[in-house]
Amino acid sequence: MYEAPPELEKNIRMLNKLQEMEVSRRYSEFASLRNALVNLHPTLVMPPIPEKHTMADYAAKPTKAKEDRHVIEQRKRMLAVFLNRCRRMKEVMDDGVFWRFVDPNSSWVRILQHVRALLTLGRTRF
Repeated sequence: MYEAPPELEKNIRMLNKLQEMEVSRRYSEFASLRNALVNLHPTLVMPPIPEKHTMADYAAKPTKAKEDRHVIEQRKRMLAVFLNRCRRMKEVMDDGVFWRFVDPNSSWVRILQHVRALLTLGRTRF
């Protein structure tokens, strides 16, 4: 599995009212957050997340697409937009999943297990 060099650490900046927060999560965790939110809130239109690697990236630089700083920085900006759009959705803020995702002390694996249990029970809040 590809690991980003330390200088390309995936820290996403998100504005929270007047302060800025930094979120360090892998792309797959953002994808699973979006999927969890879609399942918890089937009537809401969730903002999209960027593709991990576009076909154009691979066509242009087949061996370098994962390491291209420009691609990574653009993806980070788009993931920050995703977080900020989610933050503006009252239902998402009320369910507790989002805040656990941005909490650096929360285990995303454990949160996902809890989300799956909630969905099994037909509930949508922690």
